[in-house]
Amino acid sequence: MIPALWNEHLGPAVPWNLAYPIVERETRAVLKHDPRAGEGLTTTELVEILYPEKLAKGDGITARKRIFKALAALATRSLADCASRGEPRRLKHLHRTVKPWIWHLPGALNSEATVAKCPHCGGFV
Repeated sequence: MIPALWNEHLGPAVPWNLAYPIVERETRAVLKHDPRAGEGLTTTELVEILYPEKLAKGDGITARKRIFKALAALATRSLADCASRGEPRRLKHLHRTVKPWIWHLPGALNSEATVAKCPHCGGFV
């Protein structure tokens, strides 16, 4: 998708229920057609393919941020078959450990085993 369309479909006034399906559709297309998806892509690499940072100016910065947020939400929902948790790593500036999302072809990795449910609320961990 070209930057102007990302800006239009993911602008600040666009509700999330309209933005999520667009991000999901474009993500599945990238994962299906990009050869790097077989090895797994980080969220940053995936967003760079979807909307390169060098093309993000003005509204594009907001659109890229919304892509990041949408991917984080969709990783445990409709894109759960394409996402799994990577190896834990320590963030130096926040002094905490995180497990980044790794994006891959649906079913390429055992994604369901790495996305656990919370025993208390039933939500995804």
